[in-house]
Amino acid sequence: MSIRQSVKSAVARSPAARRLQLSLWATTVRRDASASLDGRPDTEALRGVLRRVGRRPSDPAAQEWVPRLESHRATLLESKAPIRLTETAWRDASEVEVITVGEACARASKNAPSCLMLFDLIRTMRPQTCLEMGSSVGVSGSYLGAALKANGAGRLFTTEGQPDIAQTARETFRALDLDVVEVTTGMFDDTLPELAARVSPIDFAFIDGHHQEEPTRRYFEVLLPSMSPGGIMLFDDIAWSEGMRRVWAQIRQDSRVDVAVDLTTLGLVRLR
Repeated sequence: MSIRQSVKSAVARSPAARRLQLSLWATTVRRDASASLDGRPDTEALRGVLRRVGRRPSDPAAQEWVPRLESHRATLLESKAPIRLTETAWRDASEVEVITVGEACARASKNAPSCLMLFDLIRTMRPQTCLEMGSSVGVSGSYLGAALKANGAGRLFTTEGQPDIAQTARETFRALDLDVVEVTTGMFDDTLPELAARVSPIDFAFIDGHHQEEPTRRYFEVLLPSMSPGGIMLFDDIAWSEGMRRVWAQIRQDSRVDVAVDLTTLGLVRLR
């Protein structure tokens, strides 16, 4: 299936169906994921974030930022500006195609409830250094950057393999005046080791790209030496495939992991 076909398949779902799916996800996270932390007093702040998933934000910073961020998402979704997807290690030359910014945004950007959870997580945990793998057009990164800016401290370093998409992300961050965000362009295996070492210690890492078993395991191992004690790693699409389910099961059981929470589509770990 081509990128455009996958976009059309996703968009074909009715708005009502998408709202119901997100509502069910939020309910599951609030009930099951937060309950999995019961008995751990040292996870109270994290449990509070999970209990607020899908709720209307009470944080004044979120009330100020979210309308701006979602307005910019809407602008991106309507954009017909072309993006050329170049050949990478996981896309051969026959797959190279041109899509629009709107199609890229619809296909790869995290939904609003997930983004709000990211915002709340950064506001609550107050990391100094954040790393995101998979900038896309900058939607999730803008939520992370806005939370850091609201905190008054911290920086986000985000990396994207597709040059045109990385440039769109830079334009998103400029449009939102998020000068706390730095975008690196290049394939993860080429950019991640140097980037992680340069910005270490990393307090929060969002692994949201190349959703395959072996690369995900490799990124986990590359990031670990640069993570701060008690640092948080968030993995996207942990149920995307059998391979992703296997690697998530291995990561959550790793002896270097102190806390692991299954958020159905996302996996969160806190390191020892």
